[in-house]
Amino acid sequence: ISLPIAGVDTDWREFRARLAAREAGNGTAGGEAGEAGTSAAGASLSAGAGEVSGRDWAHPLPVPEAGCLLLAHPQLFSEGPQKYFHQACIFLFEHSAEGSAGIILNRRTSLTMGKVSSETEAFGDNALYLGGDVGRDCIHLLHSNAKLAPDATEIVNGVFMGGFEGARTSVEAGDTSAEDYRWFVRYCGWGPGQLESEVGLNVWILAAASPSVVLKETEGNKWAEVLTLLGADYAQLARAHESAESPEAREKGNDVPADE
Repeated sequence: ISLPIAGVDTDWREFRARLAAREAGNGTAGGEAGEAGTSAAGASLSAGAGEVSGRDWAHPLPVPEAGCLLLAHPQLFSEGPQKYFHQACIFLFEHSAEGSAGIILNRRTSLTMGKVSSETEAFGDNALYLGGDVGRDCIHLLHSNAKLAPDATEIVNGVFMGGFEGARTSVEAGDTSAEDYRWFVRYCGWGPGQLESEVGLNVWILAAASPSVVLKETEGNKWAEVLTLLGADYAQLARAHESAESPEAREKGNDVPADE
């Protein structure tokens, strides 16, 4: 049996994805997504017979880890005060025994950075996303610009957060484009063991994903797009529950919620 080859410069997450794809291609991954779609070891990669194709890849995970994605159970959060979690795709930027934190990637508000801050002129036309329900004044910057380190923190290979001053300088100098950066207000937070408990209750589907999948700003349903990358069972789940609303219609319900 041939295995993917790892070199000294290999991204371990991509290498793991290739192993998962090879296992799926050999038909050794057991289990099915089922109604909840949460059997993390049990779905094949959509890349096909044991290959990770191109820049976009994702595969299921059994437990949370920093840099993974949380995909909301399709039958939860459709009503009520936490409706912004319905079909949410959350990037988990922190996970430890002390707790977890993440930002919702697919909750675009009707606001732009130019409307909320006079200090972000270089990013005036950038959309502002609702990252969660914690931290009233917290602003998060997501991007792939490694040159902003150490002011920016690399969460996983190729995905960075922070480094506002460097980002602004880079855009003003023409080295990068404002579209290379994504802005979020607030975040999602979990106490010690809380996220693991919710995963055990099938609240979230866990996925490792390539930097391109995490960073891509899509006009479609990002939740469904990531699920589809996880394999046939998850793709079926996405088709069965994907919202028919347009991005514009979803945007109307994503404005920053009032503080309790």
